[in-house]
Amino acid sequence: MMPYIEIIVPVFLSAIAIAVIYNVYHLLQSVQQRSFKLKKELRVISSALYDDYLTRLTIKETQELVENIVEKSSTTIEEAHKAALNATFELLEKVSEDKETTQALQKLHNTIASGIYETLRITNKQFGNLTNELLNLKEKEKKDEI
Repeated sequence: MMPYIEIIVPVFLSAIAIAVIYNVYHLLQSVQQRSFKLKKELRVISSALYDDYLTRLTIKETQELVENIVEKSSTTIEEAHKAALNATFELLEKVSEDKETTQALQKLHNTIASGIYETLRITNKQFGNLTNELLNLKEKEKKDEI
């Protein structure tokens, strides 16, 4: 019976590795498709920034567009990150002898990752608020000059 275990374990581990690679490949394809969409939106921003005829309204629209792109990008990256790690933790849990430790590590990882992505979103919003304040201040200065 021992020779079978020496054959079955490597085959089983290889099958797990193939399943992980397959899942990660499909996740990366999804991320790539989303990144193409985001690149397209970034090109729109870039051309707007270099346009000589920007008015206050188009600057505000550009600021909102950048804020939305950062929000969408962070969400896309977070989803791909969680999906890849969840698949890895699920496989680890199946082969691990200490499932409680694996689950605790996964919970800790998810808590830390969620905190990081939430901090990114909060920072993005605060930059948007700061930009709005600066635009309003500039507008007020223009009115005071008149």
